[in-house]
Amino acid sequence: MIMRKFCLFFILLILFLIPISLFAAETWYEPKKISFIDLGDEKNIYTGVNPSGPVWNVGYFENDLIGLIGIVDRDGTLDSNKKYIIKFNFIGNDWTFKSASASSWQIPFGIQLVARYGNNETYYGSSGDGVLRFGYQEGYTVPIDSASESLEIKVSDLSGSPKAIWMDIILVLPESPRQLFDIGIANDYSASISFSIEEQTLNSLGQNIGEPQKIADYMFNMSGYYGTNDEQQSNLTGATFVVFPGAKSYKLEINELIDAGESGVEIGEYYYAGDMAKNESVKPGWDNITVENYKLFASSSSSPTTTNDTPFIMKHTEAINADLNNRNGFYFQVGLNSNAENYRGSSDRIKWYDGTGDTSDSDLEYITSGIDIEQNKDNIWLYSFYDEGSILIRYPSSSGYKFNNADRNLVSGVYNSTIYIHLICEE
Repeated sequence: MIMRKFCLFFILLILFLIPISLFAAETWYEPKKISFIDLGDEKNIYTGVNPSGPVWNVGYFENDLIGLIGIVDRDGTLDSNKKYIIKFNFIGNDWTFKSASASSWQIPFGIQLVARYGNNETYYGSSGDGVLRFGYQEGYTVPIDSASESLEIKVSDLSGSPKAIWMDIILVLPESPRQLFDIGIANDYSASISFSIEEQTLNSLGQNIGEPQKIADYMFNMSGYYGTNDEQQSNLTGATFVVFPGAKSYKLEINELIDAGESGVEIGEYYYAGDMAKNESVKPGWDNITVENYKLFASSSSSPTTTNDTPFIMKHTEAINADLNNRNGFYFQVGLNSNAENYRGSSDRIKWYDGTGDTSDSDLEYITSGIDIEQNKDNIWLYSFYDEGSILIRYPSSSGYKFNNADRNLVSGVYNSTIYIHLICEE
């Protein structure tokens, strides 16, 4: 029997296909300290931003962040007639890391969010000190009730015509609430947070025009361990996993997609890198490395291990719950195109996915790892598995795809769909 340990990494990517280009700004997502956090290390038992002082280089530092999300206009400054709504959903409202092997073991945590813009300036909003606090904080013995919140930022309220707005995300591991929980030694603690970004157009009086348009969805899946010994820690498999949505992930004209044919259209990029390992005597390569932990694929399901027969479907936003027909939507495919050096896989680096498939599917083709090799100052060879490449979508027109034929007569408007990109770590 093959034992598999699946790392809980996936990226949620929402596509918006529209008849005209509506958005100038782009979004980005940058996870930092989210993989195998030492939940018992004193240096990680962080009590959060000091509410009485400045929030940068006094209240917290770069290594206190678990990540950030943001909006940027790479060609200039953000439009002053725009408002951005950043929504947060802290999945599971009990605010704890849970062990997969013993569900009664829990470690309380909290989140602090600081909105920033321009040249590291803080957007204070209505919170006074610029910090939004959720979950367990030092001094609180019960969770803050709210598990879903949002922050609205008008570009016109910011000084200096900024090029970017972003949200610093700080993990808080308060010590005093731990006495309320049963905490056991385990290396499989996990918790999740999701974020979305919406763009709203304003008139000259600052009033909303139309409805806000969602331009991004992101998921932070955090994993950690508590009290494990050196041997257990050496068996941990961690990774950094990032997806960079491109502008065409939310402003692609459907006719452009159809005209692109089998080659598809690029809508973003991806990157992952596993933990470093070492090979002291011989330069590592595929001929003397037998373990390859990381695989990647795209799916319509948030679960890589649950049987999935649902294909990717692009639907009109006003017909999400209606049956698919030749007027309200169509099927599509997602391609992952590896650009990694030292790539271990087929000569064709592009693999296409129709949305179905899971880890039990013997026909599923994964994107497998490349290998990154370097020597450190002691002349010890270090290596890690990694991959980087582009994310593509295409409009399949073969006879097997009903409603993607010449009888298609789509209603004008906005179409969207959800893509999950799964990074699988196996042992």
